[in-house]
Amino acid sequence: MLDATSQAIDTYLDEEDKAMSDLAEMADQQRKMDREEGAPDNAVDPVPQVEEAKPILIDAIYPALCAPFPTKSISWRVGRKSKDGKKAQVLAYIDARDVMGRLDRTVGWENWEDTYREVGTGRIVCSLSIIVNGVRVTKEDGAGVSDIEGEKGALSDALKRAAVKFGVGRYLYYLDAPWVELGDYGKFNPPSLPRWAVPVDER
Repeated sequence: MLDATSQAIDTYLDEEDKAMSDLAEMADQQRKMDREEGAPDNAVDPVPQVEEAKPILIDAIYPALCAPFPTKSISWRVGRKSKDGKKAQVLAYIDARDVMGRLDRTVGWENWEDTYREVGTGRIVCSLSIIVNGVRVTKEDGAGVSDIEGEKGALSDALKRAAVKFGVGRYLYYLDAPWVELGDYGKFNPPSLPRWAVPVDER
């Protein structure tokens, strides 16, 4: 189990590295196109002016960390079903990549880090660190192997739960679990979110 979990962690982190590499390649291609379209043959990229790094203040970023996600980012899964199987309570959740994007936009990709380790049998713990006020702050949480995605699902869930301790997506825990009608193959119409759980620009 440990070897399988370690392999899943490596695969998960490799996917993150590949995504960042693809973004860097796209940026290089865009710069090349810009030079070909309007810059002279001997043009070179200007040397960027690097400003002195400023400490991230928790008072400045905490509201942004806690803010509701766009409604299109919210997914719903079936929780408890009625005895006849025609209705179910549904629970709201977000994707791990939404958490990564929120951290990138609020603290900067260079100011957060996630590491993983296995504890016990099949339980993954995520250590999520953010540099705040010049100090590295780390919070941890874990998740067991899921029935659907196995070790990869545990990695994603562990990251999301650790991020909740920084306020990311915590408001989802305060949502009701409404009952909905289940159609064929368990499909259902997603319920509407309350006003307080919707971004200001969507209200």
